[in-house]
Amino acid sequence: MESSKYEPISDELKKVKKAGSLRVTFSFQQIEDILGQSLPMSARKYRPWWANNYSQKSRHCQAWLSQNWETESIDFHQERVTFVCVQ
Repeated sequence: MESSKYEPISDELKKVKKAGSLRVTFSFQQIEDILGQSLPMSARKYRPWWANNYSQKSRHCQAWLSQNWETESIDFHQERVTFVCVQ
């Protein structure tokens, strides 16, 4: 994956898988802590931002797709996203 500001998400998902978990839920705040910066407003409002779009080369979705993780669910009210390992 090309280095991007979202690469720390990839690194965190690698750690989760190495620890033996195949599903993980992060709060948006946890993701911001991992990134060291705020998520864009679109991530807090629009489900397509979290889409598992393999045909789109968006750097943010490549952060999880490149590690064989997909978003499973997004809860905008509680500001949480769940990822599941697909391989």
